[in-house]
Amino acid sequence: MKAKVIKPVCWLLLPAFLASCVGANDSDADIIGAVHSLRGQSREKAQAALGPPYYTMIGQGVTTSYWQMSEVEDYLGVSNKRIISQTNGKPEVYETMGVLMKQHRHKCLVVIKSDETSTIIDSNVSGSARGCSSVLGKVKTASRL
Repeated sequence: MKAKVIKPVCWLLLPAFLASCVGANDSDADIIGAVHSLRGQSREKAQAALGPPYYTMIGQGVTTSYWQMSEVEDYLGVSNKRIISQTNGKPEVYETMGVLMKQHRHKCLVVIKSDETSTIIDSNVSGSARGCSSVLGKVKTASRL
């Protein structure tokens, strides 16, 4: 009797336990705030923090640069499999429960606009800001200089 109760409870608590092991180092608000803090800085500081841009467009005195970034987050996810077969005309159901390693890709696009004097007039993050978390420290350092 106890085994019938303990086993399902353990399977229900396993995802909660594993989820508590995974945590984000940087919140989206920190990353977005760091990119917004580049406003008023020189374009060279942004390039020092983010590296060379993926694409740059110049028009009507405004330079718009784009940086594409992505990060992969690995996590454990519950996997349930149900197999239904027929034996002697009677359906039989087999269920298995397990844990699989899964991935989530965070894609981020940083867009920075600067004027003729290379001063940043606008900076935005599109997509999942977590994709830009690898450059968060560099951007914070560049905005303080």
